[in-house]
Amino acid sequence: MKIKNYFLIIFTFIVFGCNNKSNSKDSIMNILLINKDTLYEKKIPLLTFDTSLSNIFDILVNNELSCKYYQKDITCFGIRAQKLGDDTMLFIHSINYYLIDFSDSFENPDENFHGFFKYKGFVFFCLNNCKKYTNLFHETMDSVRVKNSIFLYIKTESYIDDSRSRYSYIVENNKLIKDGEAVCAH
Repeated sequence: MKIKNYFLIIFTFIVFGCNNKSNSKDSIMNILLINKDTLYEKKIPLLTFDTSLSNIFDILVNNELSCKYYQKDITCFGIRAQKLGDDTMLFIHSINYYLIDFSDSFENPDENFHGFFKYKGFVFFCLNNCKKYTNLFHETMDSVRVKNSIFLYIKTESYIDDSRSRYSYIVENNKLIKDGEAVCAH
């Protein structure tokens, strides 16, 4: 019985190896080499926001629920701020939680994660530049531990995913004025 099991395992590896491109084998090897102890992990604070922003977040959440790619607990939002001339812009985009890199950038600390908040079942992650350029989000005493997913380490061709929703707002007196949006195809 044991010999049959060994032959079955060897046969499976041979068939699996013959049917996949070398790219896939490399990806599988990358996953096998990564274990839970080698993934980047850190704590980020829970944030609060002014309730006047709730109407905007309602629109984002409702739009996202109708997107083809929407998956509960996987679809979330990233928020970053940027100074453009005299205006401060806030950019909010839909992202896949498993593709978020929580690693710290020492070259550009404004791109590191400042914190997160939950709103109607969605998680919103804010970068440090939100804290630098706006007063919209405030830290609480609570925090959560986040960890990079193993899927982040699989080598794939990089591309811009235009199917995801993106929004831009001008920040004026701690209020958001819609500048543009690209909502996913429903």
